Amino acid sequence: MAYTDLATMKAQLDITDSGQDTILAVYVSAASARCDSYTGRVYGDDIGEGFEQHTRTNDIFELDDVSKLNLIEWPVISIASISLDDEALVSGADYRINLRTGVITFQDSANYQQRVSGVLKVTHDVGFETIPGEVELCCLRLGAYWFNRKATEGLGSQLIGDLQESFRRPEELAILRDTLDHYRLHPVG
Repeated sequence: MAYTDLATMKAQLDITDSGQDTILAVYVSAASARCDSYTGRVYGDDIGEGFEQHTRTNDIFELDDVSKLNLIEWPVISIASISLDDEALVSGADYRINLRTGVITFQDSANYQQRVSGVLKVTHDVGFETIPGEVELCCLRLGAYWFNRKATEGLGSQLIGDLQESFRRPEELAILRDTLDHYRLHPVG
């Protein structure tokens, strides 16, 4: 599943005929794959699945005297199980979690932050109920960038009489950073 569709890409580019449909379909697919790759939200066999709801089973973290942990993926929908050295932890008593950011804070019986060590195992549901609009926007911007750039690929500028036209455009990475940086997954390790 792609994060946008051919009709929306054509509307973005003000294209009404079908002469460019093949290349635009490639751009839609490639832009979705690029969004997954850039954010690190890649799973499954198909592109465009990185933001969908799914279950992460037995993510393992080696903890050494920490009071907080960033889960690999977020937002968190629910925690099915969490254990430290195979001992179950209880939400509200042993830890609290920010579902939006996926940050677990360990706490003692008085609800103060507590430092822990050991092997943490977490099974949880993550993902978005609907694909964020910024992800579709990024796909549209990338597709438009690639489409508009194809005629001037390799050119820096062009002189027409006394007028110099520059072909400098925002680079692909600038588009990705601008729209998707806050969706990138936490690095682990």
